[in-house]
Amino acid sequence: MILGLSSCAQETQRRKDADTYLNDAQVALAAGKCWNAQGLFRNLLSDFPGSHLVDDAQFGLAQSYYCSDDYETAIFEFERLINEYPVSKFVDEARFQIGMCYLKQSRSIHHDQDETVRAIQEFMRFVEDFPNSDIAPEGRKRIFDLEEKLAEKDLMIARNYLVWKNPAASKIFCRRVEEKYPNSQYLDEARFVLAQALHRLGELKESLEILEGLAESESPEILRLGIEQEIDAVKKAILLQGATPESSVTGQVGDGASDSNT
Repeated sequence: MILGLSSCAQETQRRKDADTYLNDAQVALAAGKCWNAQGLFRNLLSDFPGSHLVDDAQFGLAQSYYCSDDYETAIFEFERLINEYPVSKFVDEARFQIGMCYLKQSRSIHHDQDETVRAIQEFMRFVEDFPNSDIAPEGRKRIFDLEEKLAEKDLMIARNYLVWKNPAASKIFCRRVEEKYPNSQYLDEARFVLAQALHRLGELKESLEILEGLAESESPEILRLGIEQEIDAVKKAILLQGATPESSVTGQVGDGASDSNT
C-alpha cells in the first residue's frame, strides 16, 4: 500500500519537458514546499540528464534540502554542483551556501563552536575563490559576524575563569581576543577583564597601563564605572606593596598557562 502511494506521488511529479519541471519546482520551492521541490528537481535530473537546465536543477535540489533544514544533504548537493558543473553560473552561490549550511548549524556561545569555525572557513574559501562575486560583501560580513561570536565566547570563558578564581586562565583567553579579534566590539571589555586578571596575578604595572588606556579611550559607558573603580583598587595595591605605578611586579605566567589546562 505504502509502495503504491509512493509510486503515485512520483507520477504526479512527472512533467513533459525540462522547462516545465524547472518552473514547477521553483514555484514549489518559493512556496516553502521543500519535499515537492526535491522530487521535481530530482525528476528533471533523471528524466532530462542532457538538458541545458541540469545545473539549475542541481542547484535547486540543494536549495530544496536547505529549505527543509537538511543541511548535511544540502552540503553534499552543493558540492556535487561545484564538482560536476564547475563552469555553472551557480558555482559561487553554491560555495556561499555551503557556508550558510554550517552557519545554520552553529550553536550558542554556551556550546562548542565547531560549526562556527567551519562556517568561517567556508566563507573565507568563498571570498578567496570569488572575490568579485555580487555576494562577496555578504560573505565578508558573515565572516565578521561569526568571528564576533567566537570573540564573545572567549570573553565569556575569560569572565568565568575570573569568577572561578583562576586569573591566569582568564588572562590567556583575554589575550586571545586581543590577538585574534582586534576589531571586535568585545575588545575593550576583554582588556578590562585582562586588567582585572593581571591585578589578581600581581602584575600591577601592566594592569594599570591597560586601565588608564581604557579610561582615555571611548570605552562603552557601561564599563567606565568599573574601570575607575579598578584603577583605584590597583593604585591602592601598588601603594600597599611599597611600589610606584612605574614599578614592575610580575606574576606567575608559566603556572597560569599550566592552570588553564586543568
